[in-house]
Amino acid sequence: RKTEQFLQNQPKWFLSTCVKFPQVSQVFKLKDFTTALTVANSVRALAEAGRHHPQINLEYSGVTVT
Repeated sequence: RKTEQFLQNQPKWFLSTCVKFPQVSQVFKLKDFTTALTVANSVRALAEAGRHHPQINLEYSGVTVT
């Protein structure tokens, strides 16, 4: 129920079915690798502060957080 409420209020996030249980994900499209790396490091810092460890996929012009 909480996941459904979150997804209703956060339209850029979606339900990922890459694993055997549901996870929320978002793809961030960015202009270049340097910007993508900066975003990935920002997510890392927030995750560490919250003691949460999401999957972070870094690509040339994007970051996917699950």
